[in-house]
Amino acid sequence: MKIFRNIRQKLLSKSKFTPYLLYAIGEIVLVVVGILLALQINNWNENRKIKTEEIRMLNSFAVDLQNDIELLDLNIIRTTERAARIDTIFEILANPSDEYLNDFIRLQSDVMEDNYFISNKGTFDQAVSSGIIKYIKNDDLRGQLFNYYNTVSNDKGDDQAIYKITNDFIIPIMTEEIMSKNIFIQLLAGKKNNAPEFDLAECATNARYYQALIYTFSDRAQINNWSKFKTEAIKLKENIELELKSIDKN
Repeated sequence: MKIFRNIRQKLLSKSKFTPYLLYAIGEIVLVVVGILLALQINNWNENRKIKTEEIRMLNSFAVDLQNDIELLDLNIIRTTERAARIDTIFEILANPSDEYLNDFIRLQSDVMEDNYFISNKGTFDQAVSSGIIKYIKNDDLRGQLFNYYNTVSNDKGDDQAIYKITNDFIIPIMTEEIMSKNIFIQLLAGKKNNAPEFDLAECATNARYYQALIYTFSDRAQINNWSKFKTEAIKLKENIELELKSIDKN
């Protein structure tokens, strides 16, 4: 700036208007170029920050989806195994011999168990609420994320219904018809008692107990839903990993 000031003063002192005018125009151009350059640098820095945030967000989504996949897989395995054990209960009731009594007792806890799926959607909720979800430049991928989390969120209604069935219907029936009998109290408390004796043959014709067993079938429908969610989560995670590779190349 000191050099420019000296040049300007010399031109003015010599009354050289045309060179001064050219100099003034050149100085204006230089200032404009400087501003444009500063804006370009600022834009470059901003784009770099957005790209960094996009990469961080996508990696976080990949972790959340992997957690979903593992939880869904565990739920599918547990509920499938539980359904098989309840099928064994039906087989025992079809031929209520006392030789199967110990197996029958051991299987009763499966009737009162259930599994739920709560998606790991912390990254999605934070990205949407803060608005940074827009940093994902791939519109199709962004749409896939919305579709996935909307789908798994809507499934909460089914999980809540199963929870209500288990607590409001299955457990009360099991407590009254099975768990309040002598053999079960002795098994749970380890003490003798005067509760009614349990009769396996009588249980085999107990309509209320069958009602509890039938209620467990609602869990089996969730296996199909969880399998679909797992497939979607795996595909979405793969697409995110492909997007990360594409970003890395650019």
